[in-house]
Amino acid sequence: SRPNGAPPPLPDVLHVAFVDQLLQRMREYGAGAAEFRKKLEERLDASGATVEDAVRAEHQRRAMNHLSMGNSITSLRLCSSIDWNEYVEGVSLIEHILRRDPPGLYARMDFASRDRYRHAVEQLAEPSGEAQVRVALRAVESARQMAETLGTGARTAHVGYHLIGPGRRELETDVAYHPPLRQRLERHLFRHSTPVYLGSIALLTALGVAGAVAASRAASAPNWLAVWVAVLAMIPASELAVAILQRVVHRIIVPKALPRLDLRTGIPEVARTMVVVPTIISSVEGARALVEHLEVNALGNRDPYIHFALLTDFPDADSERLAGEDGVLSAAVAGIEALNARYAQGTVDRFYLFHRGRRWNASEGVWMGWERKRGKLEEFNRLLRGATDTSFTVRVGDPAPLASVRYCLTLDSDTRLPRDAARRLIGVIEHPLNRPRFDARVGRVVEGYGILQPRVSVTMASAAGSRFARAYSGHTGVDPYSTAVSDTYQDLFGEGSFTGKGLYDVDTFMAALAGRVPENALLSHDLFEGLFARCALVSDVELVDDFPSNVLTHARRQHRWVRGDWQVLFCLLPVMPTRHGLERTQLPLISRWKVLDNLRRSLLAPALVAFLGSAWTWLPGSPLGWTLAA
Repeated sequence: SRPNGAPPPLPDVLHVAFVDQLLQRMREYGAGAAEFRKKLEERLDASGATVEDAVRAEHQRRAMNHLSMGNSITSLRLCSSIDWNEYVEGVSLIEHILRRDPPGLYARMDFASRDRYRHAVEQLAEPSGEAQVRVALRAVESARQMAETLGTGARTAHVGYHLIGPGRRELETDVAYHPPLRQRLERHLFRHSTPVYLGSIALLTALGVAGAVAASRAASAPNWLAVWVAVLAMIPASELAVAILQRVVHRIIVPKALPRLDLRTGIPEVARTMVVVPTIISSVEGARALVEHLEVNALGNRDPYIHFALLTDFPDADSERLAGEDGVLSAAVAGIEALNARYAQGTVDRFYLFHRGRRWNASEGVWMGWERKRGKLEEFNRLLRGATDTSFTVRVGDPAPLASVRYCLTLDSDTRLPRDAARRLIGVIEHPLNRPRFDARVGRVVEGYGILQPRVSVTMASAAGSRFARAYSGHTGVDPYSTAVSDTYQDLFGEGSFTGKGLYDVDTFMAALAGRVPENALLSHDLFEGLFARCALVSDVELVDDFPSNVLTHARRQHRWVRGDWQVLFCLLPVMPTRHGLERTQLPLISRWKVLDNLRRSLLAPALVAFLGSAWTWLPGSPLGWTLAA
């Protein structure tokens, strides 16, 4: 398209496909082909080459580019297939030093926990590698000294006690480490976390109540009316204060996963665990469904030292036995025996059934299982430790391994146990920094954790089962990239709240709760148990539960929870009733706040209804303004 058919100028250098382009243009321009050929031959003569040489060189260059690109892609695939964690640990001097941990537990931890220890060394040392080696050697030496004094089984004999545990301050002194200002402020916050947290909630609540009172005064309300405004606004204002403070905590504190052992090669015999499902059986179909559900959970957690058991009762009744119940129990027994024949033939039984008979409850006026779910767990713990006076009338499964069961993982009848979730929880509680230490003087666990509470999500099937579930169920399914998520109590106070589904140490659990609860006095026992046995929220391990399918089911569940929350009210008193009489309440302030916070949240809905009803009827000022405030 050039004017007069003039050919374009030749470039100074032969670029990609230059000869091919010239030949194509020679064919396009026709009349200028001779001139093109002449200029091309002149250029090639000047460089001492021919057209054939130029074409051959271009083909070779393309072949080399293809080969280089292929090698690059192959190298990237090789890099992605290399286990860089293993490579880095293989060449790290700090890693080799920390593996001298006297109990030998460091090498058995998972990579994330070992990496946390290495980062702790890096934080305590200068950037040079020599300084980090000195810090690592000092940490190992501190652990060795404790091992010589107290034995390798002591918590202080583990190198992690000095790197990320209570012994870190002493190690910082030994290595002359001076924490920066931000770290000093964070430590000050953690040392005074309870007064800072509760004081901030009180301050923000007071500001909200003061704003409501000021708004009523601006509308010329009398003093007596301002008092009622303050009462109405207190609980809604406290909810806003808690929400704001939790958001602030989540922004300034990074959640940390608890250190753990890597048990991918198998759970040790000393950590034998029983997964228990306390439930009620009332029909043959229900019994078979429970057995099938137990089998599914077991298939995802296959280990010779993990067992599964149903702890069953019959529903409350007017008599000790009802017609047809023998058939229901026979179906459950047959199901458990079939599972053992299928999966444990010739080995120790993996599946168990423990069924309790009814007892007369004069307070309720019915025949029922003693203390319902709490009674099942209490009696089962005693059964594991050799008690012969429990109300379990039917027992299916080999009793030989029961005495060596160290942990129990309690689930609801509709709870799914994802693959290897039990193994991961056991790895957490087996770590020396997480093992519970019970103080008989105060009657509770004061260090480590007696209970591990995993995160609980909602199944996708139940979340899609109704419009109500779709609207209120939130995030559903198992998170394949599950990591530690923020929780105010765990992040700020190092202690979470037990919600009834988790792993507990049998001996510690029994010691912390022995004779603690009077009969017929406590329905919702989860929070109460977590206060005395000390619970950790393991948010990077997940269980999956069903969501109520309709409003009435949800309301009944909420009613049970609220009724149980108010039954724990005695924990706020200076003395609390037990089976042996009154005892002094020796709970820390933050534990009592958990009880009070549950009561506060149970009053939030009626408080908001009362606030809105008052705003639309007798509160002074604009009803729209009060509504927006609510």
